[in-house]
Amino acid sequence: MPAEAVQLEALILGRELTGENHLRLSLLEPETGRREVFFRQTQANKGTPPDLFDRGEFHLEAAKSGRAWFVREFRLLRRLSGIATRYAAFQAAAEWALFLRHNAVHCQDPATVYDIALKTFGALESAAQPEAALLKGFFLFSRQEGWPVREQWLRGLPATEAETAARILNTPLEALDTEPEAARRLARALKNWLAARDDVELG
Repeated sequence: MPAEAVQLEALILGRELTGENHLRLSLLEPETGRREVFFRQTQANKGTPPDLFDRGEFHLEAAKSGRAWFVREFRLLRRLSGIATRYAAFQAAAEWALFLRHNAVHCQDPATVYDIALKTFGALESAAQPEAALLKGFFLFSRQEGWPVREQWLRGLPATEAETAARILNTPLEALDTEPEAARRLARALKNWLAARDDVELG
């Protein structure tokens, strides 16, 4: 009986060496959310190897035990090379990826979460203010999952902070003139609010 196989598009949220010949990849895909797969580092896997934050097409094959999935073929669709050229962007992207690894497991709507993740990673690569892009990503994810982020977090901020947050959230990134520290402070405040929820894990 042939092994079960599946083809999907996904983002790479995590990449770590396991054993001598395998990479364990944490993927985010629009059908089920997050899943873990293994990539064999052998001569058979020619071409561009998967890297952190890549968006690619994966051909997966189930192990005989059915407990693990292995990458049979990988085709790169987009590599966000610009993220690694700026420390603030890389730091924000790593924080965003870790948040998704922990919380995009049982999404209400995986396709919408995937779209939010794609747009946020794209903004982190190109925007002059990655801190603001990260804040927007946290807010959009929280709202999508049905958490009362606007009703409780935003309205619970001091008036000046609430005004700044609303301006960042409602203004396109390319038009923002907010200081990066303000967005960084608000992203930290939003994470602290999320940390108080039983259904959120921050790692």
